[in-house]
Amino acid sequence: MTGRYTATRIRLWPLALIVPMLVLSVLYVVVARFPRAYACDPTADPNCVGVSASAPGGPGNSGGPSDPGGGGGTSKPDPCATYPGQLYTYCKNNVGTMCLDLYNQFYNTMPIDQFNQLMAANSCPTVPVGAVPPSPATLAQQAADSMLLPVPTPERYPSATLKDGRPYTVVGSYTWYWTDASKWKSYTATASAGGNWATVTAEPVSLSFAPGDGNAAVSCAGPGSVWRQGVDGPWDPSPSGCQYRYAHSSIHEPNQEVTATYTITWQLTWTGSGNTSGTLTAKTTQATATFAVAEVESVVTH
Repeated sequence: MTGRYTATRIRLWPLALIVPMLVLSVLYVVVARFPRAYACDPTADPNCVGVSASAPGGPGNSGGPSDPGGGGGTSKPDPCATYPGQLYTYCKNNVGTMCLDLYNQFYNTMPIDQFNQLMAANSCPTVPVGAVPPSPATLAQQAADSMLLPVPTPERYPSATLKDGRPYTVVGSYTWYWTDASKWKSYTATASAGGNWATVTAEPVSLSFAPGDGNAAVSCAGPGSVWRQGVDGPWDPSPSGCQYRYAHSSIHEPNQEVTATYTITWQLTWTGSGNTSGTLTAKTTQATATFAVAEVESVVTH
């Protein structure tokens, strides 16, 4: 009797652990949401770590840049991913290497029902159908989609105003353009789920200026140079190359003005659990500025 009771108790204790975990998991998934992965500046904010992008495994408890959490960077589901929050960590710390070895060896080699029977027979957590956590690449895209990157500040020289109050630039002169250099830096966002994680870095690589006169945009590699009164000449070219020359006045444009578009292009790269990495489609942020393009004579006359 003692041996049978012991064997029964050994078989039952995993159920006593797994059943409440499954209940909590269902409740957690019902209330879980997908918070935005706001971009932050790792050089200025020492707490620039990830925000959770999805539910399995609980936000932030199962992985991060300094704690991969055993995700391995694969598309296989984590056998503990069904458990939320601290229960996930408890599961990972207690299922033992045998269960993880079985999982790594046999998952996707047999039907899921048969696989779960094998796991249950060895007192290991089963993998619910549909419980596959996002891969690091998927998490990277989620983080990138949620990044809130700075828009350009549409600065320009010449930037005086005509007699009627409209801002203007001058035909044939170098129109400098630039943006706020303090925001020209890298931003990051991290997403994690089910033991996998990915951190995306957005790096500004160019500032472009679409002049609004029908010609193609020009671009430069940095935020541009600020024109300085008493230092830079009124007709000097921009030392950073962020400049454009209007060939004609805007007298024939709507309201006799042009609307220029400033665009920052952001290069996106990511690293993730399991030594994964990659690049994503570049992002852009834009702002516009409306002004007249005046002849020098009209500026002097008025």
